[in-house]
Amino acid sequence: VIVFSAPNEAGAVGVLAALHGGASDYVTKPSQIARIADVVDALQAELIPNICALHASAQRSAKARDAAGPDFELPVVTPSSQPLRSLPPLHAAAPTVIPEIVVIGTSTGGPRALQAILPNLPASFPVPILVVQHMPASFTSAFARSLDERCQLEVREAFEAAEARPGQVWIAPGDHHITVERTSAGCRLHLDQGPKQNSCRPAVDALFRSVARAFGPRTLALVLTGMGTDGTEGARALRQAGARIVIQDEPSSVVWGMPGSIASARLADQVLPQDEIAPFLERSLAARTPRR
Repeated sequence: VIVFSAPNEAGAVGVLAALHGGASDYVTKPSQIARIADVVDALQAELIPNICALHASAQRSAKARDAAGPDFELPVVTPSSQPLRSLPPLHAAAPTVIPEIVVIGTSTGGPRALQAILPNLPASFPVPILVVQHMPASFTSAFARSLDERCQLEVREAFEAAEARPGQVWIAPGDHHITVERTSAGCRLHLDQGPKQNSCRPAVDALFRSVARAFGPRTLALVLTGMGTDGTEGARALRQAGARIVIQDEPSSVVWGMPGSIASARLADQVLPQDEIAPFLERSLAARTPRR
């Protein structure tokens, strides 16, 4: 199901409820476009890639069902039970360094993935989490509130010069890149409306490059389900800085574009199904005491 919504806060509330109820993705109606032909072009540019990507995912599931027979139930597939044989070997695991920050990049299917992962993290989570979810400007504040209602963590939409602290999740606002500055107190956030990267603003690449400079090996980066390749070049910068990079696996992704691109580039340390990501984050941060 693709939800077709007005690009306003009321539309955002409806979209988020639909995604929580099982919809796959959403597309916003074009606004401030006068000519019908331009409206059609805008819809084609956004709807057709989504339909094709979701159709390909549905075809894979249908083939699995047909091969297994009428009693088939889609299994939870782990990397060990379904290795990525078509991809080059993944990069060897980074040295064990306890992270000071977690950054997440996601797009198509991301709201549902985040709704499944973040509520399973405790309020005592010892580092801040920054999230880039490709989303219109009119949606991100409602998305942050929706997550905040479901999470033990405090979830907020990012604003200029905000201080990111342990136990907090900060969502990049639509139409703004988010970057970080490391401070004696931890992490300060900055927003800008620089050029789009990978046709996106906010862009995962912008956040990842910034965190690579500020936190280097003390970064844990996650790339979840999403269409396109945003995050790959940022992951390359993180890899060069010694950070740890984890991607969502293909069976649990709505679209395996963004994580698949990182896997193909041999930048991922680990591939995890969606339901193993929250426990993995807790284990990775278990040795860190929250800074007060």
